[in-house]
Amino acid sequence: MEDLFIELFSGNIAGWSLVTTGMPLDLMKTKLQLNRDLSVEYFRRELREHGGFFKTFYRGASSMYLFIGFATALEFTVFETFFQILGTFNIPKEMQLMGSGFMAGIGSSMIYTPI
Repeated sequence: MEDLFIELFSGNIAGWSLVTTGMPLDLMKTKLQLNRDLSVEYFRRELREHGGFFKTFYRGASSMYLFIGFATALEFTVFETFFQILGTFNIPKEMQLMGSGFMAGIGSSMIYTPI
C-alpha cells in the first residue's frame, strides 16, 4: 500500500512538473502558429492585457493540473504493476521494462484519447 502511495504521489509530481514547464512553451508555440509576426512587444501587450505572467501563461492551468496529475499517476502505477508482474517470469530486465512501458503507453492512450 505504501508503494502505491509513492507511485501515485510521484506521478502527480511528474504531471504537475510537466504542466508547469510545458504550458508557457505550448502557449507561445500556439500564438506563434496563429500570428506569424510575433515579437517581444506582442508578449508585453499580452502581459499587460491579462494582468501579469501567471494570468497570461497559466490561464486554464487548474484543470490541467487536476487531469494530468491523475493521468500521470495512473501511468506510473500501471508501469510499476506490470513491471512487478513481468518480474515473476524468467525474462531479461530490458524486456520487462519494454513490456511495462508498452502497457503504460496503452493505458495512457486510453486516458488521453478515449474512444
